[in-house]
Amino acid sequence: MTYSPKMLRYCSVHPNNVEFERSENASFLLKSTVFNVGFYLDPKKWTFTKDVDNPDAEYELECKGKDIYAMIITEKFVIPLEVFPEIALETAREVAPDAQISRAEYRTVNSHKILMMQVVGTMRGIKFTYYGYYFSNSNGSVQFICFTGQNLLEDYRTDIEEVLNGFVELS
Repeated sequence: MTYSPKMLRYCSVHPNNVEFERSENASFLLKSTVFNVGFYLDPKKWTFTKDVDNPDAEYELECKGKDIYAMIITEKFVIPLEVFPEIALETAREVAPDAQISRAEYRTVNSHKILMMQVVGTMRGIKFTYYGYYFSNSNGSVQFICFTGQNLLEDYRTDIEEVLNGFVELS
């Protein structure tokens, strides 16, 4: 894969050869109404609602008893995976001018190529981490982003990856 000079300013993306799969506990399928993707959730851990606060997001999620939140942004607009780092960073910098991509890699999740990115920054004095999966096919694009405090990421990484690994493309 080749990157434009502008893209290389943001990060380098490396492949992760581990294959990621949904958890056996992720038994509830939350389907997008925008295009053919879904998200398997553990209903004992996660609650969801249609997102009314963020007009760009289809759903918002919250992990029960933990400071982990997520949003699912789905759109019919096809966005190439290699463009997502630039878009994600520019969006994050709207609320946190110091935002930086701290980690980015391509993963295989439930047999689909996904871009995983971790973005860190400070918003109103709060140090946060966005940890998300980005996917695109001929029907549209999805950004599945979890967020928490930077100081909580290592404690919550397993919960975050478990919910993100519930991503599936539906036929």
